[in-house]
Amino acid sequence: QELGIKTVVVASTKGDAAVRAVEVLTGLRVIAVSWAANFATTSTQEFTEANRKLVESRGGTIFTGTHLFAGVSRAMRNQFNTYTLGDIVASSLRILGDGMKVVCEITVMAADAGLVRIDEDVIAVAGTGHGAEGGRGSRRSKMPGRPAGTWPAPMFASPCPCPAHAI
Repeated sequence: QELGIKTVVVASTKGDAAVRAVEVLTGLRVIAVSWAANFATTSTQEFTEANRKLVESRGGTIFTGTHLFAGVSRAMRNQFNTYTLGDIVASSLRILGDGMKVVCEITVMAADAGLVRIDEDVIAVAGTGHGAEGGRGSRRSKMPGRPAGTWPAPMFASPCPCPAHAI
């Protein structure tokens, strides 16, 4: 809140991190980004219905969609045994940690879905495997192909200097 940030984007597979976020981050808008349906196994959605109800009852928003660095890239890799730009970007971000790759990914996914304005600063929170132990602030910056003042550009990186680190 000291930074004037009003929105937190949280990666949440089964919904546990999203539930914790809406409990801890009162007064902030919480957007949970879940795995795409059928990601782990066919005909499944990992985000539990019980957690979905809890998050939505506390004012949180849940977005489920194709992963930014997967989708067509993963399909091409699996079909033709080759790597594409999405794979390269994801692998490059993983040098900074899986969580850093995910916070970049969910921030853009939320913006592309219209849930986050591209002219607002946000905090994105993600982790590696279980829970959310790191975060990243996104500040507007110039991006090729997007209007001046769009993001993501890092303000700070993990560990997050906000209450979200308790998620």
